[in-house]
Amino acid sequence: MLREENYTGKMKTIWIIGGPGCGKGTQCDHMIEKYGFLHLSSGDLLRAEVASGSERGATLQDLMSKGLFVPTVCNMQISINWFYHSRTN
Repeated sequence: MLREENYTGKMKTIWIIGGPGCGKGTQCDHMIEKYGFLHLSSGDLLRAEVASGSERGATLQDLMSKGLFVPTVCNMQISINWFYHSRTN
């Protein structure tokens, strides 16, 4: 989804924060359409990690099923792994 002609080698990050159902995904869809941004949803990444069946996924499932927050470091590791693998594929 990232337009190659607009890629300068430096990644800019825009955080969209809000409660459930407030329109975060809708606004991200608009930005993807207009600017060609890449959209990463922490919720989608966490659910994918749980679905992978990994040890970390099992830990995440336990935390999320109890309504606990996932540690920031874990969110960042999953995001960094996604960036790394998306750049090498």
